[in-house]
Amino acid sequence: MKLLRMTATFGRLEQETLSLTEGLNVLQMPNEAGKSTWAEFLLAMLYGIDTSEREKTGVLPVKTKYQPWSGKPMEGVIELEHAGRRITLTRTSTARAPLGVFSAAYTESGLPVEGMTGANCGETLLGVPKRVYQRSAFVRQAGLGLTPDDELEARLSALVTTGDEAVSFAAADKRLLAWQNRVRHNKTGLIPDAERELAAVDSALAALAGEHEKNLALRAQLQSLQAQQTACEEDLRALQAAQAQRKKAQLYDAKRAAMQAANRENAASAVCARLPREDALAALSQEAAALLALPEQEPAAAAPARPDCPQAFSGVDEERLLDKAQRDMREFDRLTAKKHRPSVPFWVLAVLLLGLGAAGWFLRHEPLLPAAFALAALVCAVAALGNAAHDRRREAELSEAQALLTLYENHSRDEFYAYAVQYRDALRAWQAACEAASAQNAARDAESRLRAERTAALLGSVRMFAEAGTVREAQNAIASALAAYRAWHEAEQTAQQAKTRYDALAQALGEIPELPAPVRDVSGLTTEQAQAALARTQALAAAVQSQLDQSRGRLEQFGSEAELSAKKQALAQRLDTLNERREALTLARQTLAQANAALAERFSPRLVREASEIFSELTGGRYARVQISRQMELEAGQPDAAMRRSLFLSGGTADELYLSVRLAVCRLLLPEDAPLLLDDALVMFDDDRLRLALRLLQREAENRQILLFTCQHREQKALTTDL
Repeated sequence: MKLLRMTATFGRLEQETLSLTEGLNVLQMPNEAGKSTWAEFLLAMLYGIDTSEREKTGVLPVKTKYQPWSGKPMEGVIELEHAGRRITLTRTSTARAPLGVFSAAYTESGLPVEGMTGANCGETLLGVPKRVYQRSAFVRQAGLGLTPDDELEARLSALVTTGDEAVSFAAADKRLLAWQNRVRHNKTGLIPDAERELAAVDSALAALAGEHEKNLALRAQLQSLQAQQTACEEDLRALQAAQAQRKKAQLYDAKRAAMQAANRENAASAVCARLPREDALAALSQEAAALLALPEQEPAAAAPARPDCPQAFSGVDEERLLDKAQRDMREFDRLTAKKHRPSVPFWVLAVLLLGLGAAGWFLRHEPLLPAAFALAALVCAVAALGNAAHDRRREAELSEAQALLTLYENHSRDEFYAYAVQYRDALRAWQAACEAASAQNAARDAESRLRAERTAALLGSVRMFAEAGTVREAQNAIASALAAYRAWHEAEQTAQQAKTRYDALAQALGEIPELPAPVRDVSGLTTEQAQAALARTQALAAAVQSQLDQSRGRLEQFGSEAELSAKKQALAQRLDTLNERREALTLARQTLAQANAALAERFSPRLVREASEIFSELTGGRYARVQISRQMELEAGQPDAAMRRSLFLSGGTADELYLSVRLAVCRLLLPEDAPLLLDDALVMFDDDRLRLALRLLQREAENRQILLFTCQHREQKALTTDL
C-alpha cells in the first residue's frame, strides 16, 4: 500500500492537505504544526475512532482531543494505491460517531471497493488489526516501548505453528484461569458456595431443635413488657396534666411583661414627640461638633513693606524699568565711546617747525622756506588745539558716565539690565505679597461671618426645645435630646422583644388542653424520664415481638428435618464433582504452560535474530544481542558483556532498542508494502546513530513507504550531506 495524499479537518488541521511520495518521506514541521495530528488522523482514517473510549487521568480520548478547533465536524480523505489500483477513502462524522460514516471507492471509476467497510478497512489494507499496527509500524516518540497484547502474541505464534492466528497462550490461559476461578478462587467460587450452603444446612438442623424453646420464652417476656408499658402510659398522662398548668402560668407572665414594656414605650414616645426629629437632632449635633472643632481665628495679616527704589529708577513705572536700563546702557556706551587724542606732540612739532623756519631765514634769507615751515607749524598748532578741545569734551562725558554708574550703585554697565530685572522682580514679589495678605484677610473675614451665621442658626434651632446661650450649651441640650430618642428606641425594642417572646411562646405552646388534675404522684419524675421509660419499654416489647416473629419465620423456613437431610446429601455429592473439575483445570493449565514454553523456544529466536541485526546496525556494532520475553520486556548486550535491561540503558539507546524490535515485528508480521510511520521517533538519537538509522530507513523504504515526521532540520541535512 502506498499513501498519495491526505486531506483532513481534524484537530488543528482545517482542510489541510499533505502530499506524499513513495519511499522515505521526511516531513519537517515545527512544534504545534500538526505532526502528531497527521499521524493520529491516518490511524483514525484506517481503523476509525473508538467512541467508547473515556477520559483517563491526564489522557483525553481521541474523539475529544482531536475535535476540530474551528468547531466543524471531523472529516477526511485519503488517496492511496493498493494492489495496483488507486483507492479514495472518505470519512465524515455524525453527532454521535466522529468519522463514523465511511466510504471506499476506486479513484478512476468511482465504484465502491467491494467488501471494504469502516470496521475492516485498516486490517484489509495493512493485513493486521489496529493494536498490532500500533505496536509495530506506528512509531511515536512518546510511545516507542512495546506492551504485551493478545493479538500481537497470536500473530507471532502463528509464525511457527499451523498459521492459526485466533489462538494465543495468554488468551487460552486466561480462559482456563477464569474457569478455575469460577470453581474456586480464595473464598469465592462454586466450591466455597457449596461448602457454605452445606454448613448452612448443618446449622439449620442444629438450630431447629432449640428454636421451639426460644419461642415459648419470648411469649412470656412479651406479656411482662406489655404490663410495664401500661404503667408508663399512666405516668405520662399525669405529667402532661401538670405540664399544661405550668404552660398557662408561663404564658400569663410573658403577657404581663409585654404590657409593661408597651407602657414604657408609650411614655418615652410622648417625651420624644415634643422634640425635633432624630435625624434633625443628629444634623444639629454634627454642626455643633463642627463649630467646636473649628480653630481660633488668627489676627489679620499685616501689609508687607515696599522695597526701596534705587536712584536710577526713581519715578519710573514698573513696565518701563527694563527700557530705562537699556537706554542707560546705550547712553553709557555713547559717553564712553570717545578715545583720547594727544596734543603735546603737535605743540612740540609746531615749535620744532618754527625753529627750522627761523634757522632757514637766518641761513639762507629766502622767504618761501620759512613761510612753509611757519604754515606747517600753524597746522600743528591748530591740530593741538583741536585735540585739547576733544579731550575736554571726553572728560566731561566720562564724568557723566561715572555719575550714571553712581545711580546704579557702581554696578558695571553690563549689570544695568540685571539690576533692573532684580528691582522689577522685587516689586512683583511685593505686589504678590500684598495681594496674598489681602486675600487672607478677606477669607478670614468671610470665615468669621460664616462662623457667626452658623452659630446663630444652631442656637436658634436648639432654643426651640431647650435653653442654650453658647455652642457648648447647645451641644449638651442636643445630646440630652438624642439620649431621649435612644431611650425611646430601647423601650421600643424591649417592647417588641417582649411581644415577640409572648407571640413565640403562645405559638410554641399552642392550644393548651384542659386536662384534669393529676391523680398520681409524679413529683420526682420528669416528662423526659417518663417518655424514655415508655420508649424503652416499647422498644423492648417491639424487639421481643420482632424476635418472636423472626422465630416463627425461622421455624417456617427450616422446614422438616427430612427435607434438610436430603438437601445435605445432595450438596455433598456436588462438592465431590466440583473438586474433580478443579483438579482437571489445574492439570490443563500446567500442560498449557509446558506447551507455551516449548513454543516460545521456537518463535523467539526468529524475532530476536531480526531485532539483534537491526539493533547492531543502529548502534554501529556496539550491541550485538537482544532478548525479548513474552511480556515484551527487552534486554540488550554488547558482544562480550552481560545482558542489560532496557531500563538501565540511556534514553537514546533505549529508543533505538525499541525501534529495532518494532522494525523486526514489521518485517515478520506486516506486508512488505505496509507503510511505516515515525513521529519524532529519532529525537533522542545522536548525530552518528541518526545517520545509521537514516541509512537503515532508506533501505527499508525500497520496499515500503515511510513517513518520518520530525520537528528538526538535522534529518534532512543528514540525508542531503552525508547520504
